[in-house]
Amino acid sequence: MAPKRQGLPELPPKQLEQEIETVKALSSPTPQRVLVAVRVRPPVIERKNAQKFDKPLGYDPTATCVSYNLNNSAVTIAWPSDAGPPRGQSPAGGASKTAPKEFNFDSVLGYEEGQSSVYEKVVEPLIRKCLEGYNGCVFCYGQTASGKTYTMEGPKRGTSMEIPTDASDKDTGIILRVAAQITKHIAEAKTKKPELEYFVKASYLEIYQEALTDLLVGRDEQGELRIRQDPESTTGRELYISGITERSVSSIQDYVKVLQMGGRHRTVGETNMNEASSRSHAVLTFTIEERRKPSEGMSAEEAEMLAKHGRKRSKIHLIDLAGSERANATGATGDRLKEGSAINQSLSSLGNVINALTTGARHVPYRDSKLTYLLSDSLGGNSLTLMITCITPTLANHDESLSTLRFAERVKKVRNVAKVNVDATMMRIMQMEAEIRELREILSKCTCGARRAAQDAWTMAGGAAGKDASTSMSMKLPWWKRIWKQCTVCVPSKTTSEKMWPNGRVAPVNVARSMPMTETAETVLKSVKGKLTFA
Repeated sequence: MAPKRQGLPELPPKQLEQEIETVKALSSPTPQRVLVAVRVRPPVIERKNAQKFDKPLGYDPTATCVSYNLNNSAVTIAWPSDAGPPRGQSPAGGASKTAPKEFNFDSVLGYEEGQSSVYEKVVEPLIRKCLEGYNGCVFCYGQTASGKTYTMEGPKRGTSMEIPTDASDKDTGIILRVAAQITKHIAEAKTKKPELEYFVKASYLEIYQEALTDLLVGRDEQGELRIRQDPESTTGRELYISGITERSVSSIQDYVKVLQMGGRHRTVGETNMNEASSRSHAVLTFTIEERRKPSEGMSAEEAEMLAKHGRKRSKIHLIDLAGSERANATGATGDRLKEGSAINQSLSSLGNVINALTTGARHVPYRDSKLTYLLSDSLGGNSLTLMITCITPTLANHDESLSTLRFAERVKKVRNVAKVNVDATMMRIMQMEAEIRELREILSKCTCGARRAAQDAWTMAGGAAGKDASTSMSMKLPWWKRIWKQCTVCVPSKTTSEKMWPNGRVAPVNVARSMPMTETAETVLKSVKGKLTFA
């Protein structure tokens, strides 16, 4: 009778293969380009006075200047020849305004596509990777009234202007859909892996005129918020907000309360472009921790070590940026004009950071604004990042849409280095466990007789160990270690072309394939016909 194996549970082949792939992801950071999707809002004018310009337009402002091709994720912007003379000067760069300009992105989301389609195409795959331990960031960029807040939160309804609270509502925004995906994942994981436990916390802040405000407490309860580096993070350089309120969330109702409370405290104002224009950048962060439960009989010291090292943590930033805007289009004066100036200044700093990252500059000016400093992990750091670029296709917004598309094209060139956030000690333990499991799987198929001989010898050695202290150490080795030394038929022999274990022994072909390689894959997520998918 084969001896009972201690320590590691047996795994079915499919689950074993999945674990090996997970360990490969843990062992090496992966270059990942920032993903960019463009969402085109319906071609309508919602200004209180659509004709409020410095001089007569001379063209129909509701005409469309943007077209797109969903198959190859291309966006073309051009001034229609039959729309009349173009207003103002030619755009930056001296290009003719009437000449078509084509841009290619990872995904293009037309105005005929609803909220659920947007989420399934570009957000759901990224959040799925975040639930494996990667950091993630989804942020919306675009001019005022281009649909950024609608995309993130959904339409505000009723006299109280509340957002949809049902995750299955067709108009529900990205935030609650992310919450639903997190809760569903945790519920399924608890069933499949009862040895794990999960903790989720949410924080919500706004950046208003370069000041940080906690949106989960009232104005009279505000503390001093500062952006700090976390020395206990896996990289030692991840950022956190000291003094921010973090609320534990476990159900959809908890997420709804967080979102509603933050929405009530967020700074909004009325402009000619939008009745409830966002006047600040809002950052909602979910921190997800996966921990191993202490097992029975574990000492207090072991339990403490497990709590410290046996965890996997990921952060998901969901960011609704305030819109870039022109003062003459928004009709902003007084405080609204100051707000718009602060917004444009922080977005200009964001543009400078993108330029520095894409040109290989030695210094990246992250600290020029609170927004860029907070985004330093997500742009050029340890994160899977998606930018949803919102544009308005009408002629009245031609210049802003063109500028937005050019910015999005530059963002595509930014490269992050994403890795699973797991403690280095635990990562090494998981690597060794995966190697042992695969070795057992291979050696259990031995047919040359060495397997049975090794099992019998190990059983005898175990029985004699208490009686004969002189029993050789080699006889006390587990059968699956002894067969590695004895089996010369089923286990490949040493050749120069085969990969070697650190102890000098030959790794079988499929084991070698699971070992960390020096060259990593080029991407974690890629776009296939406008839908993000795993590489």
